Amino acid sequence: MSQEGKEIIEPLAKYPTKVMIQGRITLISTIREYYHINLGDFIEVIIRKHTPEGTLRGHFLARVYDKGYMTIPKGLRDELRIQKGDFVEVLIIDVLRPEDLLGEKAKLLRGVLRGKYEILTPEQESTTRLLTNI
Repeated sequence: MSQEGKEIIEPLAKYPTKVMIQGRITLISTIREYYHINLGDFIEVIIRKHTPEGTLRGHFLARVYDKGYMTIPKGLRDELRIQKGDFVEVLIIDVLRPEDLLGEKAKLLRGVLRGKYEILTPEQESTTRLLTNI
């Protein structure tokens, strides 16, 4: 417990990483595997940038893209003076999965994210639910 009686948040994982172009950072594969994090999941993140003046911190929600890429929001990068090539510390606070939030409809969204499609017969077309009908 902290001094104010609030519970201290213990991160699920913490690791350093290098910032790539357009603020991309990578969620390392062992963490993705351990927590079963997939393309399209959302990660609650605390980011730290250590400077000679002290540690700068930010908090955001990131969507996980192909190969575990996430993006630090532009405004946060500007505020914390984070640039391509900087090293930052990433603290994973929580994992939010679309299926936990949306139930069965999340399967359709996962298909969109993965570029899935199917060829239909005229009979299938008349019984298929499209995304617009969700």
